[in-house]
This record gives sequence, C-alpha cells and structure tokens, in this order.
Amino acid sequence: MSTTRKRTTPSNHGNKNDQTILGEKLAILSLQKAGYTNIYSIRFNRKLTYGHVLASKGSKKYVIQIVTRDKYNKKGGINDRYILIGEHNRKELLGSPSLVQQFYGAIPAWMTVTLETFPDGRKYSIYFGKVNQLNGKNDIYMRKDDLKKYDRLAKNESVLEAIQSMETGCDILIIIPAEDEFLEFRKRWNASLIRRKDDIFYYSVGSSTCGYQIWCLMLGKPGIKRAVRVTSSAISYCKPRLIVLIGTSGAISKDLLLGDVVVGDTIVAYEENKKAVDDEKAGYRFLRSCETLTPPENLTELARNYGSINKSLYKKWKDRIRTHINKRRLELPEDTRKLTCKSPNLIVGHIASGDTNSQSISFVHELLEYDRKLLVVEMEAAGVAEACGYTEKYLIIRGISDFADNRKEQLDRTEEGFFRRLAVMSATTFFQHYLQLTEFHSFFSE
Repeated sequence: MSTTRKRTTPSNHGNKNDQTILGEKLAILSLQKAGYTNIYSIRFNRKLTYGHVLASKGSKKYVIQIVTRDKYNKKGGINDRYILIGEHNRKELLGSPSLVQQFYGAIPAWMTVTLETFPDGRKYSIYFGKVNQLNGKNDIYMRKDDLKKYDRLAKNESVLEAIQSMETGCDILIIIPAEDEFLEFRKRWNASLIRRKDDIFYYSVGSSTCGYQIWCLMLGKPGIKRAVRVTSSAISYCKPRLIVLIGTSGAISKDLLLGDVVVGDTIVAYEENKKAVDDEKAGYRFLRSCETLTPPENLTELARNYGSINKSLYKKWKDRIRTHINKRRLELPEDTRKLTCKSPNLIVGHIASGDTNSQSISFVHELLEYDRKLLVVEMEAAGVAEACGYTEKYLIIRGISDFADNRKEQLDRTEEGFFRRLAVMSATTFFQHYLQLTEFHSFFSE
C-alpha cells in the first residue's frame, strides 16, 4: 500500500537557519550510523567557506559540505537541484589539489538532506558524494537516475525518532554547583529542561555549532559527597564522553584577580586521609595526607597552550570579558577595582577541593603548607574527579569570585553578586571558545 505524501513548503518548517541546523544534526547522525569516525564540526574557527564537518572512514578523511532542502518547492514541484556552494566561493574547490583539499588534508565531499512531510510525520533522506563526481559543476542533481550514483545514508527515516535518539545521551555534560551560578550560566548559554531522573534535572544546551550534544545540570548543594553521587548517577544515565565542572572559587595564589580563570591539572582532595592529633595550644589539630587526582593531560595541556595555539580565539574571550568589566568598573567600590582583572588571565594548575567554605587566611596558609602550588580552593572538584575515576574524561574550570578569606562575604554581596556572576561568565565563555579549537576535537575523539 503506497503512502500518500503531503507536500509542504519551507514556511511550514520554521526559518531557514532552524532547517539548516536540523539538517546538520541529521547528517552527523547518519555518518555515525554509517561507520564514519572522528566526526566534528568545522563551522567555527575556519579560514575557508567550504565544509561543515570533517569525518573519516577507513584510511580516508573527508571535508563535507551539507545542503538541506525541502523535497518540494513552493509551487509543489520537486527540488531536484541543490547548489553546493556560493558562486563567489567556488575558487576554493578549483585546482588539483584544491585549496580545500590542501587546507584540511581531506577529500572534498558533500551530503544532501531532503526533508519531506508524510501523514505519519516528517521524514528525511540523505545522500553522500564526492565533489569530483560533479565534474566541475556547482549543482548536485537529485533526479532518479542521478541518485543511483551517490551513496544513500538514509531513506525516509523519521525525524522525530532521530531527534529522540540524539537525546538519549550526550557527548559533553556540564556540571554547575550552585543555583546563582546556574542562572548566570544560562544567560551565557541557553539551556532548556529536557528531562528529570530521580532528583536530577537535565538541561540541553544543544550544540549545532560544534557538532556535540551538550547537557548540563545543577548540583544545588555544595560538597564532595553530593558531587560524587550526582556525577556518578549522571555518568550512568547519560553516558557523557566528557564531564566539565564550571563554577566559582576562592583564589589562594597572589597571582590571581577577580574574573581570572583556573583550569585544574591537579585536584588536591584535602579532606582525604586526615587525622586529629594532640596540640598543646588548640587541644588538637588535623594532619592532612591529601589525595591528588589528575584530569586527562591532553585537555589540560591544551588549555595551558590555548593562547599560543589560537591567539585570535583566545583574544576574543579576553576582549569579551574586558568589555563586560569596563561597563561596570566605575560602579564598583573603589577598593575592589584594583582586585578585579582588566582582562582575564587563564592559569592551569593545582586546585584544593574539600567540604570547607574557606573564609580564613589561616586555613589558606594551612593548605599552602601542604602544597605551595595551590591556586584556588573550592568544594566540588574532588567529588567530580572521584566519580570519574580513571575511565571518564573530565575538566575542571573555575572562575575567581573571592580570595577565600574574611573578604568573601563582602565580595559576594558587592553589586548584588557581581563578582560571582563575573566568575561564572568568565569560566563559561572560556569553555565556549575552548570548544572551538580544532585541537580539542582531535583530543576529544581519542
């Protein structure tokens, strides 16, 4: 029994950008199903116009342009010709090897995504081909005889089922500790609630730009035990390939200012293995034999060398935060202006993590007696690291909101929490730019 088609026009499907984003997601899913590997987006941070994703199969690497169209045009006729690239950019594909082939070290290819509405829902078909199959032309013909020459990756598959399959898990899970931090994070990165599992609410921040499915959640309560439990549950439920903890912290190092960002290459769990011993003055004191945990070195070293690898991207991050600070600097109390960075610095190093909310310089000195390299102190990283163990990739990113001493409460209240918001903004936008590094995609795929 044949299925009756309901012809639709682009206006039925939302704006063109939404359709483009959907097409790219469906194309990436089809590549995964077809056995392609090392798939990642090159939409950002590229020098050439051609190409949306890179992908490999066997020994061959492809740079792929994705073209998405409705099957039928506004007049009801079939769209049987897809334009590969703007005419003024065709020079990138000319020559042997072409500029595209030289730049990416990959074979120029294309994918067409055709969207069509049936009575039982919207469906899609996808074809794959190489640019040299087009014989120098800029048109991909989609007539019946032409389709036989291309590789078919999908035929009348359900868009709804495809979207649902994308949402059964995520590539990157971002963990935000506190509610005020989460609210600021959502201002910088739109997050939509998608589901609840037990007492954990999962939000999707999407990722049409980098090709990854990104989810986030809020711990809601500080402390190592809460971080261990929630992170362990999230790993089991959504099986992320990378876990990122983003939040505020108190600076221990004198090299740090409010708004700077620290990426942890060593997490010092200072509550572990401590014991109480007699002390003549205080009655007793704690001896600490701290446990150290180490995030994947390739990700922390990439952060350490970020400014050298991509100066332009690094500058964009710094400029964005500097502009934000300059708009508010004159509103800040004079004694805090000199404590605030003019432009954020990124430092990679040791992070102290435990259940103590530090507002004491004496406590800070005690921590530094154990490890002089400590940069900041916070309350969740050790829990996230413990849950991840040696099998999960994770990254700890903390913005500086105070100095872990008796000034903490005052700074937290300044301009209705300006420095906590600044710390989250600085850490979040750092990660957004870090995601765009080509090297990140390589490390992430390892």
